[in-house]
Amino acid sequence: MKRHQNIIVIETDLSSQQEIEIEFDYDQSHLRFSHFNSGSRAKISYDSGENYVRSLSAGDIQFFLFFTEVAVDGKPIGLKISVMGEVRFTQSISL
Repeated sequence: MKRHQNIIVIETDLSSQQEIEIEFDYDQSHLRFSHFNSGSRAKISYDSGENYVRSLSAGDIQFFLFFTEVAVDGKPIGLKISVMGEVRFTQSISL
């Protein structure tokens, strides 16, 4: 995760032969999702909603998520990684 003034960039770089879902949950009163940029050759589908951004892919997965910080000292971003529907990893990312 990188910060430049009020822009926050999260870089994801994973490799999986199985389908993997990566979900970021955040408080929209502190952050606004700006855009998604894929840096990999693998086909990555993603969707976003009011308080989340989720991607689904297999292979070499590299992408960037861009957020705009609305309020300083916001709540952490939640990260959840699932493989074949089974949660394998969760983490809270503090800004």
